[in-house]
Amino acid sequence: MLVLDENIIESQAQLLRGWRFSPRQIGVDVGRQGMKDDEVIPLLHSLHQPTFFTRDLQFYEVTLRIAAFAS
Repeated sequence: MLVLDENIIESQAQLLRGWRFSPRQIGVDVGRQGMKDDEVIPLLHSLHQPTFFTRDLQFYEVTLRIAAFAS
């Protein structure tokens, strides 16, 4: 499942849809609008095999990985 952060602009989501992907956007399709960054991680952990797209650099931290992928 492709999950887009709220900060991904609509034209980029449309581009993915044009390539026959079905992205879900936080605040539209999953979660709620205005979710804080620390609320997004548990949401992602509750989804089946999410791939998260964001422009926020703080999500690229080793400490946020699931233990099975930390090695």
